[in-house]
Amino acid sequence: MQAIGMKQLFKHALSCAGAASVLAAPAAAAPLQPTKRWVIEFADEKCVAAREYGAADTPVAIILKPSPIGDILQMTLISPAAGRPTRQVTANVRIGDDPSIPLQALAFDSKQSKVRSVRINLPENVAARLAGATAISVSSEGEVNATYALTQMNDVAKTLSKCVADLRAFWNIGPEHEPNIRARAKANLASFISDEDYPEMAYERDQGGTVKFALLINEAGRVADCTVTESSNVPSLDAQSCAILVRRARFEPAVDTAGKPTKDAVVSRITWRMQ
Repeated sequence: MQAIGMKQLFKHALSCAGAASVLAAPAAAAPLQPTKRWVIEFADEKCVAAREYGAADTPVAIILKPSPIGDILQMTLISPAAGRPTRQVTANVRIGDDPSIPLQALAFDSKQSKVRSVRINLPENVAARLAGATAISVSSEGEVNATYALTQMNDVAKTLSKCVADLRAFWNIGPEHEPNIRARAKANLASFISDEDYPEMAYERDQGGTVKFALLINEAGRVADCTVTESSNVPSLDAQSCAILVRRARFEPAVDTAGKPTKDAVVSRITWRMQ
């Protein structure tokens, strides 16, 4: 796929040999089996791999979103809405036979799509193990406790890698694309955030930290996408950083060599600190 093709959203389904319905046995004894193929979405602002599991009346899914900069793979586990409040939880993630790793997760209901999402940022060294994995287990008290069967992960990793390469070219990311830009996108990011934006759950726990993120800035100076590239280890701070910047941030657009507005990527940090 050439970079120009990213102007059109399309889906590439990877065939799945042996896809089956969910087995009734407990997750630890019998991993959930996929019910549909992997679907890779190539869009202007992101690359996403998704796969459905579960019964028709209680579907679940895994969604993988790599950062265009690297460092983090965002994994979201989807299940039917639970009617519970947003929570920060510890998720124990085990890939294949490797020891489990405790990672922080954000669990929340979406009123629009009526699903419960558990979002986990997998560090690059952890995410790399998915390529050859046959299963991933996630356990978190009161949220998710399941093992998901994985197939064709090498193909998924290669396809996502190619998509990210095209994404980087499309948004002028990386030293090889720097000659395309005469002046970078500019904004005072601190001006878009106030004390009132501190997430309540982080405030109540006296939690702070630094979030590193990548912003994709379009020709109008708007944020097309935000991806965490280094987590603060406080999921609510990670999510709030991106949510605010996508909604509020306005940039002076980047300028290409012809003097016209062009796409750009900005990597920056926000430090949340209790006063």
